[in-house]
Amino acid sequence: MSSPAQRLVKNVSKIYSLPTIYYRIEKAIEDPNSSLKQIGNIILDDPSLAARLLRLANSAFFNFPQKIDSIPTALSIIGTKQLRDLVLASTVIKVFKDIPEELVNMESFWRHSIACGITARVIAADMNADNIEAFFVAGLLHDIGALIMFAQLSDSIAEVMTICKQEKQYRYLTEKQKLEFNHAEVGGYLLKEWELPEHLIIACMRHHEPHHARHFTEYAAAIHVADCFVNALQIGSSGEHLAPNMERKAWRTLNLSEKFFNSEMQQIERQYKEAVSYILDD
Repeated sequence: MSSPAQRLVKNVSKIYSLPTIYYRIEKAIEDPNSSLKQIGNIILDDPSLAARLLRLANSAFFNFPQKIDSIPTALSIIGTKQLRDLVLASTVIKVFKDIPEELVNMESFWRHSIACGITARVIAADMNADNIEAFFVAGLLHDIGALIMFAQLSDSIAEVMTICKQEKQYRYLTEKQKLEFNHAEVGGYLLKEWELPEHLIIACMRHHEPHHARHFTEYAAAIHVADCFVNALQIGSSGEHLAPNMERKAWRTLNLSEKFFNSEMQQIERQYKEAVSYILDD
């Protein structure tokens, strides 16, 4: 029997679906017979996307020593799976265009999400993770369930946010009390509906409670720590009015030094500016 969160996602899955080009790229990357040229040609079918990817490849986000002048070159240097994750980051924002501005400022929402993604990316680099772009995407998507709830349950969420302000409660806990589910669960089920990898689903669903993650614990921990950090700095807003308490276990899972954020702050700020330009600027 499906849960209320699953039923909500099922009811809106056709409204909020990823662009076809993402699945075309995904299919080509997973096909062992596909060449870099064939994958590149799919990306070139969307000139705006291709231009964004090239601009990012030549930015301080990657800091490559030589100029990257073509999509096949970008694919060979960055890697197909990493570039696929960047395509997902570039296209997902277009899915949510009609969210009520009374509940959330969309630019502020995406700035918060991008900052979480960048912070998680820098954490992943510190851990020498295989694909740091996957952590970036996990951070970018972690609050995506809130957008479904803003759009489909606007009256209920307005009430939840009022309670949170008045009683100084965390939104995800108040959502659970009032609606029987929260935005983390909705987001996880949406990513599952989109057939995205399990590490993204778990990072989204468990970012408030990483101790409940049984698999991909480093993803849940990284997004949790990043979310706490970004909320504390008040970089953008997803509608949360309190900075979450950071779980010590999550910090230990990542094996970060006590001075990690002091030493990496400039790196986070630099990459954040590049990512905002890549994702938000037309």
